[in-house]
Amino acid sequence: MSMRFPVRILFCLLVGIAISCPALAADQAKKPSDFRGITWGSAPSALPGLKAVERDGDIVHYELPSEKKDLGGITLRRVTYSFFKDRFYHAEIDYKGKDAAKIMEQSLEAKYGLPDAVREKKDADGRPYSVAVWNWPGFAFIGNRYDKDGGHGRVFYFYAPLTDASAKAQGISPAKEPAAAAPAKASKASKAQATDDAGAATGEYETYTIKDGDIISKVANARGLSTRQLLRANPDIDPKKLRPGMTIRIPVKK
Repeated sequence: MSMRFPVRILFCLLVGIAISCPALAADQAKKPSDFRGITWGSAPSALPGLKAVERDGDIVHYELPSEKKDLGGITLRRVTYSFFKDRFYHAEIDYKGKDAAKIMEQSLEAKYGLPDAVREKKDADGRPYSVAVWNWPGFAFIGNRYDKDGGHGRVFYFYAPLTDASAKAQGISPAKEPAAAAPAKASKASKAQATDDAGAATGEYETYTIKDGDIISKVANARGLSTRQLLRANPDIDPKKLRPGMTIRIPVKK
């Protein structure tokens, strides 16, 4: 299975933020009822010209060849529309460019208000990045994951009802409903307090150092694990960018 679209990683990342920040609740008046004019739950026919580029069971990822690849001066590398059982539930924008992350963040804040949480992390190679999240419990959540140098990032949208259904179908536990809170501007202190629980799982782990020629599915299969299990244990890695010397966590089978 190609890992061009690591949707599971994004989902696990948001699950971790939702669980660790139980008071997340964005402005209800600004919740996204659609993405680029396509209402959540719509069939692929709602956007003529969509081209299927990858399938993973009941999930099909599409791109629109005629898609405008510029957004306020930001270069869009890819815009993906994902459907679960022919119902629109997830979208992703991959962008790059000088100050692209700052421009994108300003655009999102203008549309949805200040993010509910901003968390700073490091990827498997030690490179710092941030994730800003807007959450409407039970309806939708949006994340903006961007490199600290500000030149590259991804915005991802999830429609909660179908995200939960697709997660169950993939064997992933859906996020628990965070308690709603009165809309308020997030302070720097509250942003800094967002804990680092993304992809956390119970159980024991051992470490493994990536070798030349390794890919996620190969490492997983050699240990009797599914690719999904390995990705859930390592929600911050990009399976397309494994490098010799990287260290990953391997769930210990009981």
